[in-house]
Amino acid sequence: MRDINYLRESLLNAMDLLAEDKISVDRAKAICDIGQVLVNSAKVEVDMMKHTDADGSGFMRNYNVKQMMSDKQ
Repeated sequence: MRDINYLRESLLNAMDLLAEDKISVDRAKAICDIGQVLVNSAKVEVDMMKHTDADGSGFMRNYNVKQMMSDKQ
């Protein structure tokens, strides 16, 4: 499943490949750029979840942000 965990794992794998000189710096930068777009999308999704009763749309799923925020208080 391609979700936030998949993104994290993919970015960490790219970091490892770069450290091992198995991918070019340009390719690593492209992966980083794509990762940043996905992170920004996740931030928008969290904001949407804060303002609605949605539990996510698949990328960040099964999290009730309102409940998590009230549990911290």
